[in-house]
Amino acid sequence: MRTVILAFVLLLARAVADEAPAGSAQSVVTHLQDGLIALMQKGEAGAARTDAVAALLRDTHDIPYICRVVLGRHWRELSSDEQESFIRQFEALSVASYDSRFRRYNGERFDVDPEETVSEDERNVRSVLTTGTGAQHEFVYLLHRDGERWRIVNIVVDGVSDLALKRAEYGRLMDSGGFAALSAELAEQTERMRARAAGST
Repeated sequence: MRTVILAFVLLLARAVADEAPAGSAQSVVTHLQDGLIALMQKGEAGAARTDAVAALLRDTHDIPYICRVVLGRHWRELSSDEQESFIRQFEALSVASYDSRFRRYNGERFDVDPEETVSEDERNVRSVLTTGTGAQHEFVYLLHRDGERWRIVNIVVDGVSDLALKRAEYGRLMDSGGFAALSAELAEQTERMRARAAGST
């Protein structure tokens, strides 16, 4: 009997430890991933789903901050109107990318580890996506403090940094063709992702 009680107490303690505190960096990642799974399970496409993805990203990501970092020195070369345009286009592409990559539910699940402190204003959260076939992919989220909240500013998937990829790609476009070339490429990628999300490609 004492063994059973001890096992129950240990199980309860583990469950409490695994629960992310409200307002923590871990809870932000859990909110994002639970939202994605819920949308996948719902399985609907169209404007309502796209709006839901956009709301989820705005609630968990710091899009303006990511835009400044991803353009680096080129950010200061843009006018205020161009900066605002880039933020809108970057958000639209991000929404379309999530919308296309998390379309249908096939038994996927996320397992989130407790957050790790990088600095006073930065946290890492590791998560593993297990697909319906049993394949696993590692996600490492970098979050920074935005006022009283934590927000995602980079995602490293299977060792590849999304921020680093985009910074290199966008830098080349700005160097070769300026903001017009970057804007055109973002628009093309967004339309391609939207077509995929709609199931037409």
